[in-house]
Amino acid sequence: MRREVVDGLHFAHGGADDGCSVLFVHGAMDRGAAFLHVARRLPDLRWTVYDRRGYGKSVSGLVPTFSDHVADLVSILTRYTDPVVLVGHSIGATIALAATASQPDSVQSLVCFEPPLPWMDWWPLTDGDGKRIEEDGTKIAVERFMTRVVGADIWASLPRSTREQRFREGETFVSELVTSREAAPFWPSAISRPTIISRGEPTNDVRRKAAEWLVNEIDGAQLVLLDGSPHGAHTASPEEFSVLIRQAVALGE
Repeated sequence: MRREVVDGLHFAHGGADDGCSVLFVHGAMDRGAAFLHVARRLPDLRWTVYDRRGYGKSVSGLVPTFSDHVADLVSILTRYTDPVVLVGHSIGATIALAATASQPDSVQSLVCFEPPLPWMDWWPLTDGDGKRIEEDGTKIAVERFMTRVVGADIWASLPRSTREQRFREGETFVSELVTSREAAPFWPSAISRPTIISRGEPTNDVRRKAAEWLVNEIDGAQLVLLDGSPHGAHTASPEEFSVLIRQAVALGE
């Protein structure tokens, strides 16, 4: 695995040098390494993961907005000589959709797993605890989120250094979610590449509605269900998630 830093963003590359290029975009409070279990199931492809600005090893003094993440991804895409298969999870998938609409010639095909659409009037403004993400400050927002994702016992048992790292990422977490509500970052009609919209089964009503809306609005988009997979399918069901990517590779050929 080869690592590099470009414009403050930390990348890791692996797979086959002559394989189709796959670029992974992680979600909120995550990092590129979360995709490694998926990437290692794709040894014949040339894959790249990166820590989005404000997360993991890409933490800096500036707090990025949702638009900043899109701009970063567009810049990354322009460095490829051939179109890539772009794979996004959660808000990383929403970022991938916006970047594809802006830079379509750089994308061969697209996989989006449970992308949120926070600017839609039917998307809830509050989280699972009935509060807006920004309501009680970043530290409490991080604790609420991590407790829901990993459970209270695991969160409390994490090393102090790990929890402090998550707290440092909290400003980015809140910023990207709040600024993503401001306006639609893409028009579905601008996405002209083969697109797979995927969600777990079962999932909650709003994620189901978002997936259905995208499939209906993006020309030729396909809905693929991952039975039994939770929202974190890339870590919980890496084999099934890797199949999505192979389907996208085939669509783009």
